[in-house]
Amino acid sequence: MKTIILISVLVFSFGHAGWASSAVNNMKDTCELTPEKVGVKPLIDSLKADTAIVKSIEIVIGILKSEHENASEYYYKTDSLNQLDIDEYTRKIRNSNLKDIIVFHLWHMSAFEKPHCHAIGNPGGKCRDIWINSKTKKKLNELMWE
Repeated sequence: MKTIILISVLVFSFGHAGWASSAVNNMKDTCELTPEKVGVKPLIDSLKADTAIVKSIEIVIGILKSEHENASEYYYKTDSLNQLDIDEYTRKIRNSNLKDIIVFHLWHMSAFEKPHCHAIGNPGGKCRDIWINSKTKKKLNELMWE
């Protein structure tokens, strides 16, 4: 009797593990995280299209190059600082009018690749925010995603 129960438990366990494993593999085969779904556009392509903030985009590209990053591998969307929560740290660096600060949310292309597409935090390890003062054309802050 004990042998039959043990065999049944082993068969169920391995069968269930096989099903769970195939479910995880199927999830890894489909990545629903895309630039379109998160509403980002290619950084380099926006040099021609986004004329209102083209100078700020050029600054962001320069920052990425100075950090030995390939700007063509990044997508972005922007916020103004007054659309975001302002914490004590933000108040300390505020040396300009809030409406002059553009926050670039930079998604690295690796965030959309299968190994990273279900990751939480900083998929691929290269996503970041860069804050630019649109009047002075200077970087105010850079934060890696966590």
